[in-house]
Amino acid sequence: MLWGLAALGLLAAVALVVEQSLGQRAERRAAASRRLFDEAEARRLVQVTVQPRGAPPFTVTRPATGTAPGAAHGPMLTPPGVGADPAAVGALFAALQAEVLRRVPLPPGAEARYGLAPPRLELHGPDGPGLQLGEATADGAVYARRSGTPELLVVDAAAVEPLLAPAERYRSRALFLKPLRDAGELTLPTLTLSRKREGWLVQEPGPSPGSGQRTEAGAVRALLERLDALQASSRVEPRLALPVTPPPLTVRVDGSVRLQGGWPCPRDAAARWLHRDDGEDLCVREEDGLPLLSPTVASLLPARLGRLPAGAITRVVREPVPGCTGAAPPREELQRAAGWRLVQPATTPLDRAAAERLVTALSSLAVERWLTSAERAAVSRRPQLRLQVDRFIGARDDTQRLDLDFPAPLCPRAGAAEVSRTDGCLARTDDEPGVAVLTAETCAAL
Repeated sequence: MLWGLAALGLLAAVALVVEQSLGQRAERRAAASRRLFDEAEARRLVQVTVQPRGAPPFTVTRPATGTAPGAAHGPMLTPPGVGADPAAVGALFAALQAEVLRRVPLPPGAEARYGLAPPRLELHGPDGPGLQLGEATADGAVYARRSGTPELLVVDAAAVEPLLAPAERYRSRALFLKPLRDAGELTLPTLTLSRKREGWLVQEPGPSPGSGQRTEAGAVRALLERLDALQASSRVEPRLALPVTPPPLTVRVDGSVRLQGGWPCPRDAAARWLHRDDGEDLCVREEDGLPLLSPTVASLLPARLGRLPAGAITRVVREPVPGCTGAAPPREELQRAAGWRLVQPATTPLDRAAAERLVTALSSLAVERWLTSAERAAVSRRPQLRLQVDRFIGARDDTQRLDLDFPAPLCPRAGAAEVSRTDGCLARTDDEPGVAVLTAETCAAL
């Protein structure tokens, strides 16, 4: 008897699961029937051709769902075969899933009465049923029909308004069709940005630009976001042949030319003509953001030479470079135990306030400005003072070297170039190719 009750209970549970599953399927079918195209149909559509009444047809293509962002082709508009505005394309495909408010039988031969002979707009994919849009209903909605079906679909006019947009609405005025955040290298007229494991490095242009300098991550991120948002104010129309003079401006992304130009626009001398890699010719004015294409290296460099917590510093050795005599201070060594103590010279009492100022300055070396590559080439490689800083970071010890030059030379040198600065000192670390002018306050503490 117990076995029988158990079997009955199991059968009841199975029946409940089947009933719930059938109910969910019915709900999904009902939900799908309330849309112009159900979710699966809309997802399969990556290309639609739009035929407006009285206008030439055009085709809009979007990247296939699941395509890797780095490899994706952006949305396209054909003709003329140029990049499409992602927002407009997204709105079009979203409108294909507009809610059906009600269904109305279509009497035979009555298509013209509802604006479907010819339709106000016809849309179809490479295969499968298409869609026709007709005239407005008495209550302000719109009649629609799926191709080959004997019924009318009544949809909200605002929901399908993106389908009625002209081809011109889809032409992208963006300067870059792919997000620059996905790039590995960006070359602008004034600099080259390279993405490395440690972050973005920046180089000045020239035949021998040298190794890249570390950048401020937030500054590079802000620049890329603003470049991605750049929009031209107009296009070069009618389309013309490119000028024969060499383009003053070229932008490369991962080695490929994405923009070139800089010539005056034919009908707007204040704007600059830029030729996009898909063949679109754009006119960009200064107020559109044209100066963003020529940022300075200095605008991307860190405001500090290092970002090291003072608590991570365990030892500081300050000594003149060998051969430096005269006003140079003697070798000093500070070690942290329970507190800071002066190891050398042992006979000198420790100025604790000065020691704390030194460690604080080393933990956040404030930069007044960075030297250009030309200035770096003119500066002597032999510093006046060297600091060796032992650090304990992430359960490991390492050492950083800081070389310093002061405005009033501790060690006079023949041929040393003068660099424009205030009362700051020149500083270079062994893990940073750039040379910084530190603020006077920082230099005084060092």
